[in-house]
Amino acid sequence: MKYFYKLFKSLLLVILPITCYAADDIHVVFQTGGDVLVAREYKERFESKNNVKLSIEEIPGGNLYEKLVTEFITKSGAYDLVEFYPTWLGGYAEAGYLEPLDKYFKQYENEINPSDYLEGVQNAATVWKGTRYGIPYDGDVLIFYYRKDLFSNQKYQNEFKKTFGYPLKAPDTWDQVLDMAVFFDGREKGLKGISMVSMRLWWAVGYWTSVYYSYGGRFINEETGDIVLNRDAWNKSNAVWLQMIKHAPDGVLNFGYTETKESIGSGEAAMGIQWATTVFVDPRQSPAHDKLGFAVMPGVKRADGSIYRAPPLPVGKVLAIPSASKHKDMAFKFGMLLSSTEAQVWATVSGTGIDPNRRSVFENASVKEAWKGMISVYRKSLEIGVSDIRVPNSAKYYDIVSGELHSVWSGTKSSNDAFNDTLQEWKDL
Repeated sequence: MKYFYKLFKSLLLVILPITCYAADDIHVVFQTGGDVLVAREYKERFESKNNVKLSIEEIPGGNLYEKLVTEFITKSGAYDLVEFYPTWLGGYAEAGYLEPLDKYFKQYENEINPSDYLEGVQNAATVWKGTRYGIPYDGDVLIFYYRKDLFSNQKYQNEFKKTFGYPLKAPDTWDQVLDMAVFFDGREKGLKGISMVSMRLWWAVGYWTSVYYSYGGRFINEETGDIVLNRDAWNKSNAVWLQMIKHAPDGVLNFGYTETKESIGSGEAAMGIQWATTVFVDPRQSPAHDKLGFAVMPGVKRADGSIYRAPPLPVGKVLAIPSASKHKDMAFKFGMLLSSTEAQVWATVSGTGIDPNRRSVFENASVKEAWKGMISVYRKSLEIGVSDIRVPNSAKYYDIVSGELHSVWSGTKSSNDAFNDTLQEWKDL
């Protein structure tokens, strides 16, 4: 009997410290890649200041949705702070998976300074039906790139104006984009007119919405849940996209982020649609870094002569606290740190791929240097950007529309038929 008592006592000495340690362990979850670098940079400082232990888990992007939903459903409380795409916010919030954060924003208002966030990004990423469920983390937005060395070439300027009747400059409208794509395609050896993501991906839809949104198209009314697909905008934007494909690099229907980045960064494409990123002004990553110009996304001319532009905010990232978390206050503090001006500056100049969304960050000298001529375009685009679909089942909506759009771009289905099929499949959801 004494033997078993001693054995039990020995086991307690081993188990109890582990149990106590685990109770104070704040478990944070990020997608694998550059997203986690900010958390790793500030981990030790946060642990020391708050006398806690942080556990950081990385999950591949393809498994992130499933892993999070599994945890949310089981309500084990294993996750305290999680990163995900804003498009999932509505579904998670509606299901009660996320902790409402308005009370924390009010409690820590002086530290988090919510008025410093660009309003459009803050609401697009974190607010669902008037309640804030997330902390802004990554300010993604698409902008327009062009080869400024080609556009400033006097010979090309003269030839373009003679052919199209207006000056060659960064395009304001999609009609101008098509003129310029035709003009530059093959004008120099290996030169193509334009490059953009056009493979079958859910976030490739975001690239296409650069055109669709500017024609007035939208997808779903978040307040009512009603489908508001616009047939006219759908068909017009597909007509533009199909013409762009004709003047894009070979294999563009298989272009994801990397292929598009390389074709723009190498100078192969005279124009391009891509996320605003310091990659393109970094000589280590972009051979054409000193040849690129940047512009807010082109749009559509209105009756009064103004241009309506609606740059998409595809993907992005948000930080949120699961409702089952046992350490909500501490999780919010860490999320607040990762979204702070200091952390955003560090993330920007360190090339993590996590982009700023605070006004104060854009005033930082090192950030201005890192973004160079892109910074004003990036900031303006964020302020007028249009968010992804965020309603429940958003992943399914995107899977349907991306498949239907790709069938149009590959020539296997008419734009009008793809619209009808998308509308019906969406209604079935």
